[in-house]
Amino acid sequence: MRMHLVLAWRNLWRNRRRTLISAASILFAMSLAWITRAMQNGSYDHMIESVVGFYSGYIQIHAAGYWDVRSLDRSFTYDKAFRAKAMGAKHVTRVVPRLEGFALAGYGSATAGASVIGISPEDEDGLAHLSAKLSAGRYLSAGDEAVLVAAGLARLLKADVGDTIVLYGQGYHGMIAAGKYAVAGLIEYPTPEFNTTMVFMPLAAAQYFFAAPNMVDNVAIMIDAQKHLDEAKSRLVSLFPGPGYEVMTWRELVPDVVQSIELDSAGGAMMIIILYIVIGFGILGTVMMMAAERAREFGVLIALGMRKSRLIMVTMMESVAIAMQGVVSGILVTLPIILYWYYHPIRLGGDAVEAMLKYGFEPLLPVSLDPFILLHQILIVLALAAAASCYPVFYITHLRLTKALRS
Repeated sequence: MRMHLVLAWRNLWRNRRRTLISAASILFAMSLAWITRAMQNGSYDHMIESVVGFYSGYIQIHAAGYWDVRSLDRSFTYDKAFRAKAMGAKHVTRVVPRLEGFALAGYGSATAGASVIGISPEDEDGLAHLSAKLSAGRYLSAGDEAVLVAAGLARLLKADVGDTIVLYGQGYHGMIAAGKYAVAGLIEYPTPEFNTTMVFMPLAAAQYFFAAPNMVDNVAIMIDAQKHLDEAKSRLVSLFPGPGYEVMTWRELVPDVVQSIELDSAGGAMMIIILYIVIGFGILGTVMMMAAERAREFGVLIALGMRKSRLIMVTMMESVAIAMQGVVSGILVTLPIILYWYYHPIRLGGDAVEAMLKYGFEPLLPVSLDPFILLHQILIVLALAAAASCYPVFYITHLRLTKALRS
């Protein structure tokens, strides 16, 4: 075996230029594919984290049928026992209760429709980082009789921190919901849809406002990692079974994001397949040239008593050696780039910023350090080299000794 490796290695460098060009083509293909997939997966992870951390959480628990009608009347009782049961589920890291409804917000002579959300201030801040979005004032505490108002809504109402706004709407089972609340702080959202409608108040105050004591209409769940999503959902379904509850993942809550990720991933995979097809034919062309140029050499070796099986092994090792040179060079060249972009994500500019902010995503282009991306590229390159090496096998197996010696 050692002799075969030595022969294969020496044969590669008999035509140095051809070997280097072949290895460089593999390096280029692997680097481009690795960077492309790392950027794609990184952007998908960033998109998922933005969706999950913006509001939805990884999983939500509702009363059965709530997601179809989004009505306060589909609320359910939330207490310490419910929270303890949810927190006890494997992979669950945070439980965030909410009570949501709609009301007319007014200040002075100005009025506007508002989405009023009762929250546990500490839990909500751990999920959506509301305190980081404050543009003025202070954050809420659990016992407050005050509200956080989206900055765009405050501008519509011409209200500011310290002012008192009036909320009037419909509560649980048709009860009248009305109250006056001081504005504790203003929250700035990048998307107009949220920035002109959102009002947050402590959960206890919202339950009183909507006449729904100890009630919530959805509970957002955070878990330790996206890869545990299905396992965490299965556990929560067993803890909160139907028909009383429905447990939904973020994929079910925002299917349009899932569809955009799948579509973009399919397009990226198609481009990489085309790239590797081109490189595969390049490797095959190199192997065919090597075999054709060495016909006389093969004939002489066979005439001297070398078995065809050993000759085939040497030529296959040559193909694999070229592929491994490209793989190792690709790792050495590309890994520092990936690491740099991982710790210093690319910041987008121009129209892309507005487009991403519109959907609530930070305008970054992060990369993924998932080792399986690299592993996939290595396996593809080695598979191409193995496929290309089939030609020398066929060539040597059908080699006619007399014809080879005359070439």
